[in-house]
Amino acid sequence: KVETLNMSRNDLGQTPESIDQFAEGLRQLPYLKSLNLTDNNLGQGVNDFTQALTLLIKLTFGHPSLTFLDLSYNLLGGADELYTEEKAKNLQATATQLQAGKSSSITHLKLNHNLFDFASSFSSHMLSMIIARLDQLKSLTLNHNFLGMYGSDGFVALSQSLAFKKNLNELLLDYNFIELIDSNGTQALGRSLQTIDSLNVTSATFNMLGKHDPNGMVELFSGLASQNHLSELTLKMNYIDLTDSVASRALKNAMSSFRHLKVLDFSMNELGRTDSLGTTAFADGFVYLQELQSLSLENNRIKIDSPDAFESWKNLAGLKHLTHLNLAGNQIGLNSAEGGKAIAAGIKQMYQLTSLDLSGNALGSYSQTDIPLLADAI
Repeated sequence: KVETLNMSRNDLGQTPESIDQFAEGLRQLPYLKSLNLTDNNLGQGVNDFTQALTLLIKLTFGHPSLTFLDLSYNLLGGADELYTEEKAKNLQATATQLQAGKSSSITHLKLNHNLFDFASSFSSHMLSMIIARLDQLKSLTLNHNFLGMYGSDGFVALSQSLAFKKNLNELLLDYNFIELIDSNGTQALGRSLQTIDSLNVTSATFNMLGKHDPNGMVELFSGLASQNHLSELTLKMNYIDLTDSVASRALKNAMSSFRHLKVLDFSMNELGRTDSLGTTAFADGFVYLQELQSLSLENNRIKIDSPDAFESWKNLAGLKHLTHLNLAGNQIGLNSAEGGKAIAAGIKQMYQLTSLDLSGNALGSYSQTDIPLLADAI
């Protein structure tokens, strides 16, 4: 009555035959709930991409009790094939035949550190067909793949497969290439998020979001506005600048829904790239983040050097539950001491603050009037 099986760090992917034999052998474990196949060279030497599809379908639909599947650190998705409608129809037929009316109980699917879209977008099209059938999916992790590397069409299909996943509460897409070519993938993800409201944790670190036109960020922020239960949002190491007024309004609207947000990380973006508009719009949203505990905005070119910015950044004072604040590597104090004063006024009201990083700014360089206030606030 084995419920948990860990076969990580073996070499099950040595031959296609060994993969098939293992998948068939799992049928002898009717109570299996958790399966770990990380670091097994799965996908190695598989020239017919349908074979990789077959493996995933067998694992996700061949075991009605299986809820947790981890296939991270393998070679899935590396086939050098181009997507065509004919291949899509063949894959659809294969998936339907293997599914054979069975439903899947998979709630957690981890595919970190694989090769999805490494050679073409064909693999993400394949993956989207599987995810579309996982009605019970709660957590999807696709960190460190190559989504978007060869165009956005594959990631668009993948994003569309997430639509109406009412149970999805964790979506992790760190270190991909979602907006390398254009913003179509970002837009598709945002539109799919607008059909659900269940996300608790989402992260899309280092995906070049915001690199192209602002339409992607407008749709993404609109999708995030539907996530009333969100507790952690990480969009660091992108190109988000908010100089577009529509995008900045969309973000502020989204932040008005973040009533239960605990962690917000926008570090290493471009919020202050051209002027104070982006940072002002961001700071205007602080009034909604009443439960926020950690805020990271390091390396964003934040200056706080206009009257509107001074007023907006005073909203920091409303973050009563904040324990961690990171504003390192910005330009606060460069053109005016008022920025430092605004930060000081906010910090003074943060009675639970235990970690503060203001390194790498320009505090004290314009005048020394901000330093005593900061010292008093701390």
